[in-house]
Amino acid sequence: MSQSRPTAELERANLEKLAGALRVARETEEIASVTSTTLHQQTEQLHRIQHKQDQVQANIQKSNRVVTGMESIFGRVKNIFSKKPKDPKPMADPDSDPRNPDRPRSDVPAAGKPAGSAGPVEESKDRKRFVTAEYVAQEDQLLGEIDDSVNTLKAMARNMGDTLDYHNEVLDGIAVKSDKNTADLGALQKRTTKLLR
Repeated sequence: MSQSRPTAELERANLEKLAGALRVARETEEIASVTSTTLHQQTEQLHRIQHKQDQVQANIQKSNRVVTGMESIFGRVKNIFSKKPKDPKPMADPDSDPRNPDRPRSDVPAAGKPAGSAGPVEESKDRKRFVTAEYVAQEDQLLGEIDDSVNTLKAMARNMGDTLDYHNEVLDGIAVKSDKNTADLGALQKRTTKLLR
């Protein structure tokens, strides 16, 4: 059965639109991948900041101990019977969330469904009469690839959202530690100034 010219042009136009949609989805995947990598690097930076703040806190505690020992004989005796300040724990693995080690990394997109998994397509008799088998196969392949790409983007977006939520929690913790370190350092400075007078 020969195909009419308008039907062939319509098929070609539809396939071009689907191919364009697939191109946009793939470009979006690339952008999302770059964004995920950036988020992963920011997670590492936040972990380094946390570790440095822990080091500052440990140094302030050690300094407080020294000042206590210098203030009086009772301070030295107190130091003998009190525990020495501990050094901070080593920096956490940047690829893991300390609260949930099973949490996926932010730069690893979840895999989509295999290509061509769009599912069976029910065709009407009218459609079969006007479209070629080649067009149906190409359309199904493009729709399957678009579906895969959209599923991958959904998984990546969910992962990025989880990473951003984690960043907010870490930033809140950093703000609290920073305020505590500032207050402790101010108190230590007052004690040191008083001792040197």
